[in-house]
Parts: sequence; structure tokens; C-alpha cells
Amino acid sequence: MAKYNRQLVPIIFTVKRSSILIIALALLHLLAMIAAYLNTLDISFRLVIISLIVMNLLVKLKHELQVQAVFIRSSSLKGWEITSEGGEFSAINILPSTVITPYFIFLHFKAQKKPRESNFILKDSMVEDEFRQLIVQLRIAGLKKLK
Repeated sequence: MAKYNRQLVPIIFTVKRSSILIIALALLHLLAMIAAYLNTLDISFRLVIISLIVMNLLVKLKHELQVQAVFIRSSSLKGWEITSEGGEFSAINILPSTVITPYFIFLHFKAQKKPRESNFILKDSMVEDEFRQLIVQLRIAGLKKLK
């Protein structure tokens, strides 16, 4: 029987849509609409500002609802890779500006020949064990870069 080498097996993390993020987007836009309504500008300016806030909310919600899942893969041979649902994995470099907390990960990365990108991963968008494992893998990858 061949030896099983755990380090060679890639780990795939599935990041799904976050309901907390959608609720937070709606609440923040609602607060902005209230602030726009309560200011002292002329009513026509207030209505323009409120309509711009509503349009921005619709664009953000459409984007959040279209994304079904993002897959992040980590392996000792290929490093970090990312893809959207149905796409192919592309290699990425995790940037040191990535923020890791017990509640969310603000993942900064750069794909080859592309500008910097980011992905906001809330705890509820992943299975709890996968979220913790992703945090550990990112911290280990960060420590390896420091050496």
C-alpha cells in the first residue's frame, strides 16, 4: 500500500454567499438614506441623493446574489489558487495586507497579470471547521513568507 502524503493533497475551501453581509449592506444603505433625508439640503437634492443610494444598493445586492460560490485551493505543490463557480483555478499570491480575525477574513491577493483583488469572507459564508482551517492555512502561509 502506497504511503499517503497529506501535504501533497490540496485543500479546497468553499466560500458561499453570506447572509450577514447582505443584511449589513441593506442596513448601512438604509442608514445612509435616513441621513440623506434628515440633512438640510433642498428636497430635490435629498431625493437625488436617496435615489443614488438606492441604485448603489441594488447594484451591490445584484452582485452579491449572483455570486454562488468561490473556491480557494491550497496545496504545497501549486500554492494558493482561486476560482469562481464553474471557472478554472488560477494561481494567486496572498498579500501581506490580508486581515485575519475570528469573525472575518479580508483576503488580499494578486493573480498573475491582473491588478490586486480582495475577497471579504465572513464566518457564516463557510462551514465553521473550514473557516478555522482557512485561518490556520493563511497564518502558516504568512509565517513561511516571513522566514
